[in-house]
Amino acid sequence: MALPAHDIAFSPNRRTLAMITNQESARKNAVWIYEVGSQSARILSDSEGASYPFWSPDGKTLAFFADGKLKKLDLSGGPVQIICDAPSGRGGTWNKDGVIVFAPDATLGNGLYQVSASGGTPKQISRPDPGRREQSHRYPMFLPDGSHYLYLAANFSGRREEVDAIFVGSLDSDEKHFVTAATANATYAAPGYLVFCRGKTLLAQRFDLKRFALIGEPATILTEIQQLPQTGRAIFAVSDDGLLVAQTGSQVALSQPLWFDRKGNELGAIGRPDVYGNVSLAPNGKSVAVNETDPSSLNTDLWIYELQRDSSKRLTFSPGFNVMPIWNPDASRLTFASNRQLSVDLFIKNSDGAQEEQSLVRDEIDKFPYDWSRDGRYILYLSGNGSLQYVTLPERKTSLFFEGTFCCPERTILAGRKMGGLRLK
Repeated sequence: MALPAHDIAFSPNRRTLAMITNQESARKNAVWIYEVGSQSARILSDSEGASYPFWSPDGKTLAFFADGKLKKLDLSGGPVQIICDAPSGRGGTWNKDGVIVFAPDATLGNGLYQVSASGGTPKQISRPDPGRREQSHRYPMFLPDGSHYLYLAANFSGRREEVDAIFVGSLDSDEKHFVTAATANATYAAPGYLVFCRGKTLLAQRFDLKRFALIGEPATILTEIQQLPQTGRAIFAVSDDGLLVAQTGSQVALSQPLWFDRKGNELGAIGRPDVYGNVSLAPNGKSVAVNETDPSSLNTDLWIYELQRDSSKRLTFSPGFNVMPIWNPDASRLTFASNRQLSVDLFIKNSDGAQEEQSLVRDEIDKFPYDWSRDGRYILYLSGNGSLQYVTLPERKTSLFFEGTFCCPERTILAGRKMGGLRLK
């Protein structure tokens, strides 16, 4: 049996897999249950829209994220139960004491939380370290003692190889232990290995559970592991008896922008299947701006699709990271984030591409555009310290709008105004 998996989780029984894939007819992710060695898989009812599944320690219940919630479902029957809010979850793990550690939101500056598997109010237990330029903690996994857990500390500014790493945290204290540089989630495999990714290479290395340290040199397991650069997720799972299941290649990472009207009817597709992010519809409804990632180089550039002429053009050409396009009111210009210098700065460029982009705001703190005022005078942006700032045009004077820990989610979908909306398949 072959299914393109968007995520995989082994049950504690070592022979049951929960996979996230989609029904082509519905174009919506769901959980599929697969028994290793079987010729078929079955879809788990009431799991539409699911992501990042993980199992209870007894293997009887599956937790997953859907509809802005962390949910659980008993595989023997019964309705789906809501554990707590999770606007855009990024992984979880469940120990024998009924404690779940999870990442509830994909926002910049957000850490890990713990909550009872029976439900309740989540408690924050980790915060990204700005000194290391961390932006997110995600994809936790409990170690055998049920108190310590692995997690990925990630940065999405385009310099991930300088920041991303696996750490060990603890439920009992604020301690944290650096383990190794990695570009995606990691897992512990008995009798004592850490399995982790660097680029598209899946590695295994001896792991000391007392010192939380690696031993010796890593061994290469796979060289073409499927990794999603937008989220820092690699698609693999390892059972305690050494069975590895992984998604290789690049095709399953592709997405397709689709038009929908306000009733949910599909109207058509835009562009070709690719690695898209941050879809932004022009105010006049005639163009769509996106950032597209080259799977081989991981460079990300802006593209504009002209809807009425069915044409496209590339807007940026610098190496690295050009993301989060935001249109001005008359659709003549866009602002976006780019890591041309030591930090992620704001740039502005004419949408026809006739002129070179210009620096809009530049300093040592990362910045990400959030919105452009209707009169065209102000651009709102998120600063790396968690505050909202705005820049006044044409003076390019910056001012504080909101001070605190405001965080914007990864901008993957922006609804249209008059013509329905765009979604990623």
